[in-house]
Amino acid sequence: MFFYIATDAIVVFCVAHILRIISENLCLVYGVPAKEEKIDPWMKPIYDNLCYLMRDCDDPMEEIDDLKRRGGLEIEVLTYIRGRSIPRQFIICDESQNMTPLMIKTLVTRVGEKTKIVFTGDPSQIDTPYLDASSNGLSYLAEKLKGEEISGHITLTKNERSKVAEVCSKVL
Repeated sequence: MFFYIATDAIVVFCVAHILRIISENLCLVYGVPAKEEKIDPWMKPIYDNLCYLMRDCDDPMEEIDDLKRRGGLEIEVLTYIRGRSIPRQFIICDESQNMTPLMIKTLVTRVGEKTKIVFTGDPSQIDTPYLDASSNGLSYLAEKLKGEEISGHITLTKNERSKVAEVCSKVL
């Protein structure tokens, strides 16, 4: 799912010059370098997708690092956004099927004026033992916002990784 939305996000990113990717709760970290080191392993799938989208660049990771240095790509930990208001941003919350409804509410209630937020995830790939296809934050949010003018919901039905991934996702 991320690939399609990331393609659109990069278009918005080019216009907005800012992209925030909100990561799931992490343990307490001190200082920016420690924060980056803690988050990087979880960011690998997102970096992989960004590298794929920037594959025509000489060094996609260098481009991503440059975006981070210039403030064009920011990574935040959900724990540290309480009390904040996030105006005029484009936020992608990836893997949101692993978030609880409370975590979703914590994030979405930080959205300020002119901010757009996209939640991506696959309820069939939940990694959290106490959530299921109907109790996870992504499904909860889609159900609660159904029919609201301010939101839209898209369900993709085709797996874009590979035929092997598609078949195994269905039968395993």
